[in-house]
Amino acid sequence: MVLSKWYEPFGLVAVEAMNEGTPVIAYDLSGMGDMVQDGRCGFVVGLCDLEAVREKIRMLFENEALFEVLSDNARKRVRKEYSEQVYYERLIELTR
Repeated sequence: MVLSKWYEPFGLVAVEAMNEGTPVIAYDLSGMGDMVQDGRCGFVVGLCDLEAVREKIRMLFENEALFEVLSDNARKRVRKEYSEQVYYERLIELTR
C-alpha cells in the first residue's frame, strides 16, 4: 500500500491497512513515520521518491518472510496503539 503525497493529519487509511495485516509504504509526511515505524510495520520513504517505493514493493513481493514479519508487526501495533479499547481508555483519561 502506498499513501498519498498529501498531508493527512492522522492517516486512518494506514491504520486500517495495518489492521488487516498489510505492510504500509508511506511517504515521510506528517506522522506517518511514527505510525508505520520504518522497517517494522512497513516502510517510510522520502516524499515522491518513486524509486524507493518501487524498491520497497519489490522487496515485499520477493521476500515472503519479510512480508509476514511486517504484516504481523502491523496487526500487533494497531491492536496495541489504535484499537477501540485503547481509544476509549485514552478518552476517559482526558476527561478525568
